[in-house]
Amino acid sequence: MKRRFIPFAALTFALTFALAACGKSADDTPDTSSTAQVDPVAAAPAQALKPAAVAATDPVAHGKTLFARCASCHSIAPGKNGIGPSLHAITGKASASLAEFTYSPAMQSANLTWDDATLSAYLENPQGLVKGNRMAFAGLKNPQDRADLIAYLHTLK
Repeated sequence: MKRRFIPFAALTFALTFALAACGKSADDTPDTSSTAQVDPVAAAPAQALKPAAVAATDPVAHGKTLFARCASCHSIAPGKNGIGPSLHAITGKASASLAEFTYSPAMQSANLTWDDATLSAYLENPQGLVKGNRMAFAGLKNPQDRADLIAYLHTLK
């Protein structure tokens, strides 16, 4: 029994192009004259919805979006630890300061204060700042992403 896929494929191809042209005529070209009214919503660039644009307008919102990567291990609720410690009110605290969390020996001896500069260095390269810590995260290489995440962490008080 021979199967006939070629005619079916050709029909599908032709139908796809025919449907793509539905509703369009030669007169549907956009009016580029200076008197044409432009819908500002329709004319807004698609890039306005990208995360970089959100970061430029609201760093905290972008930081909250970035925190989704952290949420698999860290909680923002006070006293609620996961694989990693709670990050509630982390800014300004000493490293390894939560009594109810068991830190790695490397983090226990790090003697850091989580200020913006230290957080940025740690978020960029956790193993580089505290060699031997247990955080399995490659780091945030983009400085703006780190700044936005830190801006979000400042709101967790």
